[in-house]
Amino acid sequence: MAKIIACIDGSSYVESVTELSTWAHKQMNLPISLLHILPLNSEKKEKPNLTGQLGFSAKSNLLEELTKRDETRGKLEIEKGERVLDDAKEEFSKKGITQLKILHRRGSLVENIKELETQAELIIMGKRGENHPVDSDDLGSNLECVARAIDKPLLLATPKSKSLNKFLIAYDGSSSANKAVDYVATHSLLKGLECHLLKIAEPLPEEQKLFAKAENKLKSSDIRVHSLLKQGNSVNGMVTDYIKNNDIDLLLMGAYGHSKIRNLFFGSMTTLLLRESNIPIMLFR
Repeated sequence: MAKIIACIDGSSYVESVTELSTWAHKQMNLPISLLHILPLNSEKKEKPNLTGQLGFSAKSNLLEELTKRDETRGKLEIEKGERVLDDAKEEFSKKGITQLKILHRRGSLVENIKELETQAELIIMGKRGENHPVDSDDLGSNLECVARAIDKPLLLATPKSKSLNKFLIAYDGSSSANKAVDYVATHSLLKGLECHLLKIAEPLPEEQKLFAKAENKLKSSDIRVHSLLKQGNSVNGMVTDYIKNNDIDLLLMGAYGHSKIRNLFFGSMTTLLLRESNIPIMLFR
């Protein structure tokens, strides 16, 4: 059965992830799997090679001390994860969510999500993890890797949650943007919300044709669309302004349309919008 996978840690995003997961559950009537990943450094480490560095007695004592520290650190990480999961489970219970499964795993977040993806309809996580300050310009270290690795929609939470009433599709005609349009037209997640469609492009016939096709796709599914094809160069700034001027609560967009090497030299529109946006963003690949 398809499910919603909600990724949580000890960050300030956990409340917003919980709120978005509850909303998605009510919209789609799907169970929630609550995922917490133990960091790799909580695994038992190999004993260091101290040959020739210490005397027998000193080496034996040091190895024993290092082993105890590793075991203590690992236990603390496990206990911390269990507390995070218990607190989240309690919050879901208060919201009347009973279709909840707890997944407490070890290893790489990306690899675990990739493994669980076939069972998922939607994956939800915070823009930053517990090791990144909320006001940091840097995004979470796992975010881009997860977004590039999965095929299912990825919903990214902001620190503060709010009710969702309006959403914007930032449309550029790409396959990933068309995937966002198709998702809105065929899934119940965004049903009942006000739909906005925006494309920043030159007013050329081919651009107008692409935009009209996306607009008609939505309208054919009985979705009322507020659409705007606008000319301009600063796509990032114009999308941000539209969000602010129209009280948009959720942004949908294609994610990382170019390779990491190209983004290294030219930057990524996805990253720019993720950094500047103060509303949840739903990414499609």
